[in-house]
Amino acid sequence: MLGQGGRTGCQHVGRMHRFPDHGLGIARLTLCLALCLPAVTCAAEPARQAALLAEHAALHGRLADSPFGEPLLLHTTEAGEGVHNGDVLAVLPQPLGRVAAVLRTAASLCGMLVLHLNVRDCQPVAGAPGQQLLVTAGPMRAALPGLTDAVPLLLQPQTDTAGHFSMLLTAPSGQPGNNDLRVHLEAVALAPDQTYLHITYHQASGLARRMATRLYLATAGRDKVGFSRSPPGPDGQMRRVTGERAALERNVMRHYLALLASTAPVDGPPAAQRDARLRAWFALTERHATQLHELNLADYLAEKAGVAAGPR
Repeated sequence: MLGQGGRTGCQHVGRMHRFPDHGLGIARLTLCLALCLPAVTCAAEPARQAALLAEHAALHGRLADSPFGEPLLLHTTEAGEGVHNGDVLAVLPQPLGRVAAVLRTAASLCGMLVLHLNVRDCQPVAGAPGQQLLVTAGPMRAALPGLTDAVPLLLQPQTDTAGHFSMLLTAPSGQPGNNDLRVHLEAVALAPDQTYLHITYHQASGLARRMATRLYLATAGRDKVGFSRSPPGPDGQMRRVTGERAALERNVMRHYLALLASTAPVDGPPAAQRDARLRAWFALTERHATQLHELNLADYLAEKAGVAAGPR
């Protein structure tokens, strides 16, 4: 594991590819180095940091006017049946060092992930080579087969400096549900109290997971909405998106709010800190109750009472 100020591994670099002006029109970076392929020449750390700062400058207006109501943008593409690539761009009102502290280890990452309503458990894998964690997730009120997964993830820190943090999360191919998952997260300091995130992900879902998702969207999830709006219908009205896009937007927002709650400073013993973060996450989600409200605070805390996570 790296301490602050060290760095290792291949840096995620590549040419900027600008999307057309329709949709988000974000300055997206290539996905080719998400796996840190050894055949690719890696750019120097200062160049990568500068590229991310330039990206944020180009997106500043869109982040401020995001449909999420938070400085958060989401772009996705389908690369085949059940195969999705995407980018999440966000700003956090916290120093980079505090953000990196949450993301740096399997134990601290679990502490953040379990705030999410649908994460049932998260544990570092004792004795495993490298940093590994086992995440169990699934809708709490939708007891449908195939919707709960226990996925092992390998955490690989790549860059950890005062101005730039980078890590890779991968799930091995062949796992039930999500057959292939790769997440590359980068964070750069914008100011002493502000951090910019660029998260690139690739996800391939198996047939069983796709069928379970469709069943959920047709039943328990049929009336749920997202944050963005669909093009105007025959009546000229724009309505909030539904279906799979809405589910993805809700999930991204919940994780963003979990990172917000986890990076806010709290005092007291570990149990009191955990309770404070649970309550903070719930309060943050209630700002977006139309999309995110599922339980009242007492029920949420009761659900989480039996959820263990690695020590912070």
